[in-house]
Amino acid sequence: FWENQTNAPATIDGMLGGFSVLSERDLAASRAFLEHILQFRHLNLNLNVNGDNTNNASRSCECGAGIGRITKGLLLPLGISSCDLVETSPRLIQCAKQYIDEHHVPKCNFLCCGLQDFYPAEDTYDIIWIQWVIGYLTDWDLVSFLWRMGRALREGGIIVMKDNTCNEMAFLADCNDSDITRSFKYLMAIVEQSGLRVLHCPNGRQLIHWQEDFPDDIWPVPMICLTRN
Repeated sequence: FWENQTNAPATIDGMLGGFSVLSERDLAASRAFLEHILQFRHLNLNLNVNGDNTNNASRSCECGAGIGRITKGLLLPLGISSCDLVETSPRLIQCAKQYIDEHHVPKCNFLCCGLQDFYPAEDTYDIIWIQWVIGYLTDWDLVSFLWRMGRALREGGIIVMKDNTCNEMAFLADCNDSDITRSFKYLMAIVEQSGLRVLHCPNGRQLIHWQEDFPDDIWPVPMICLTRN
């Protein structure tokens, strides 16, 4: 599906299935969520809206990167030194090198790999961002993948998982692009099996926020902040 230019043009619209109008809203909500986390979770990151890098130690990973929409629009502007983009489509990962401006390309590593086969070294990342991709993994592959991502976190590091959820059934399958949408309860059961846990605010509330400004006909989209036990 993703190797076909007709199915998925190497554009924001192609990455979002024709919903490019939602990209800025999505990125704004994700940035607000990260800023909220960083108020009390000290990751030694420098938040800088100009994208200036002042911390040579910070490293992130965008899983299911496509052309690098999250890396360019969210992670690099944090001032992160090095961003790994992991994408299964050779076509899209090549296009990512053009989509991310040449000033930032040297900060990026472009990895053509399916998430089920991605085995990063332990203690590698400060932030791992997983968005709109887990529906292409089987339950077992997703449990295993999340476990490995937990091991890949540095001390104090976080995983943010952001994806569609369904309400009335445990899961729904899309035969067009061979993915599934899981219910929130189903998804959290997988998280528990992976050995990760939801991070809590100082007031004890779980760090789970919902995208509130998408149209009503879009699936509910939670943002879940995870860390290893």
